[in-house]
Amino acid sequence: MRLLNILLGGLIASMVVPPPAAATQPDSRLGSSFAIVAQPTTGDVNQVARPDTAFFKIDVRPAAAVTLDESIPAEVAAQFGAKADVPFDVGRHLYGWPERPGLYCDLLRPRGLGLSAACLEDADQDGKFEEGLRLDFNSERADILVITPSGKVIGARFSKARLRLPRLVGYSPAQDSAQPTGKLALRWKRGPKKGPPIGLLWLSTPDNYTGTDGLSENVLAFDTDKLPMDVELYGLSIRILGFDEKGGLRYSVLGMKDGTAVPLVFRGDVFHIIGY
Repeated sequence: MRLLNILLGGLIASMVVPPPAAATQPDSRLGSSFAIVAQPTTGDVNQVARPDTAFFKIDVRPAAAVTLDESIPAEVAAQFGAKADVPFDVGRHLYGWPERPGLYCDLLRPRGLGLSAACLEDADQDGKFEEGLRLDFNSERADILVITPSGKVIGARFSKARLRLPRLVGYSPAQDSAQPTGKLALRWKRGPKKGPPIGLLWLSTPDNYTGTDGLSENVLAFDTDKLPMDVELYGLSIRILGFDEKGGLRYSVLGMKDGTAVPLVFRGDVFHIIGY
């Protein structure tokens, strides 16, 4: 097995992985990890997937969750995007990403004609939030992926709205297991005609705009001349059987591991090819 850095948007253009940035810096290259929610699989039931079409959709949950230990007054929370019907009271759940320690956000909710998420940040990670900030949906470009109440995983950008809280606000790890879920899906396509006979398999958000769709950091490359074969991608065990007469990929999903983290990045960022 070997790893290569590629740019999936151009398909074979290599890039250098950028150094990690601070949690406060709006940088989409950091990625946005979500955890797989295991579900019953098809086992030995064979299915067919068309090229570059979302198939076998799975649920994912936030990789981290906290609850507020103290309330934030509505007039203060409104300044960083909190909605009146979703107050930042004691017990409010906020969700985070391992790539951005100290940042926790509400769901991406309707705001006027768009969508936004109210967030809090503990920049020094001492267990107290110091600032409030906001994410806004933008159909052209995104910095981070967020779950909506309807279960979509969609990209949003950091807005200029940022507020130093009047006082520090404590929080604790969430104790209950009730968390929102969003959808990801498998996709596949054939490699370039001039290259070796390979197929590419990855996870992505199903139906987002180009600038806001998330694609898994790892892309699995398999030799189409050596099928059938069993592969694994982010805890998904998949049997790739071959192709039907119309070029569709014949496959079955054998199993999946609950809690496996799936780092998502945006088109144009660095991807890693895993060769089988």
